Amino acid sequence: MKNLIQPPKPCNIKYMPEFLFRDKNGAFQKLLDEHRKYEINLKRYEIISKYRKLDEPSPSVISEFLQATEYKISRNAFEQLNSSCHYIAIAKISGEYGFGAFDVFSKNLDFFFSELEAIIVEPKVLKIVENLTKICPH
Repeated sequence: MKNLIQPPKPCNIKYMPEFLFRDKNGAFQKLLDEHRKYEINLKRYEIISKYRKLDEPSPSVISEFLQATEYKISRNAFEQLNSSCHYIAIAKISGEYGFGAFDVFSKNLDFFFSELEAIIVEPKVLKIVENLTKICPH
């Protein structure tokens, strides 16, 4: 189902999820709880508004991000996600960057790289590209 946040699966997954949020001290969990509360309130609104006037619930920060038709993020959402997560990874689903490519943003990329290093199996191949024109000058 689109725009749902799934908890990690107990088994290995073959592909990176579209979004990966690494919670920081329960702060992301609070944002997630707000998102779930919004989903419940939205379902309630969709049912009750058929029979009487009711104010539509306001989306949470994560809800706005997930419901966007384009990959755009508001300043408020970016700041809240960046402060509530150790890092956020967004999969490159177009395929033009190769299998498993993703963007990541974080206030502390060292934390991200230490976790990434711990989960990469041999042979370790990690290619960091700051500017694509440096490796593909077309």
